[in-house]
Amino acid sequence: MADDRQDSITGSDYLARQYGTDDALNIRIETHRRYGVAHQDVFEAVCREGLERGPAPAHILDLGAGTGNWYRAIRRLLPQETRYIGIDQSSGMVSRLEEMTDADPDAEVLVADAQTLPFADESFDWVGAHYMLYHVPRIQDAVNEAWRVLKPGGLFMAATNGDHQYQEFIELRDRVLHDLGLPPVRVHASRFDLESGLEYFPVPPDIVRWPSGFVFDQSGPALRYLQSGALFGGLSRQPDIWQAALDRCREAIESEIHRRGHFSVHSETGIFIAAKPG
Repeated sequence: MADDRQDSITGSDYLARQYGTDDALNIRIETHRRYGVAHQDVFEAVCREGLERGPAPAHILDLGAGTGNWYRAIRRLLPQETRYIGIDQSSGMVSRLEEMTDADPDAEVLVADAQTLPFADESFDWVGAHYMLYHVPRIQDAVNEAWRVLKPGGLFMAATNGDHQYQEFIELRDRVLHDLGLPPVRVHASRFDLESGLEYFPVPPDIVRWPSGFVFDQSGPALRYLQSGALFGGLSRQPDIWQAALDRCREAIESEIHRRGHFSVHSETGIFIAAKPG
């Protein structure tokens, strides 16, 4: 039986709010760009780590392609004739990707489900599933499908977060809920992170890790990040309580910035890299 966390991040309502358009995702991407402290561009790192393990791929599949971060890294670092196919369940995301790739004869994007891929066996040299498998209802099915369409000798690569991400945000949330007399949010084990994700791979993968997180010098960007995600569960559907929670978060963040000059949030990110036996 799916737990509450699984329901909250795989359910159709949540996915429609987060990925039906790219508004919330763009807020998170922009926050990482401006305030993130990751030591790598993860999407470029995926390409570099892949190239260290073998020749440049001729054919790449990008599962949950989103706003095209991996596509852009691929075009910066790999041969221009590399064939790219990106899929996403969100038609809104795919429409934006179509605009991005319209002039690229070697790129194709389509609406498809990672759990039932519409491709023949052993079709791709690289398959990537970056920051998306924790949203898939049947993770093992998606991994099995990725492995099926991967050529022998090919690489399956999945970027994801560590299992203790954004601890300062979580502690802030818990204090705010307590102060407002609200019940705590139930926290379950992550569905696919750098620890729990290991169980899904058919062969032991390599794991590459980096520290990440944010350093904020003002409260506004931190609040926008909090509003863009699911950290407070369904509280955003209760406008009065939601505004009170945001006000408490702003006060706490601004107090920390006044005291220390910044509000820091610590996390970890990384990549699983699995080679299919030849």
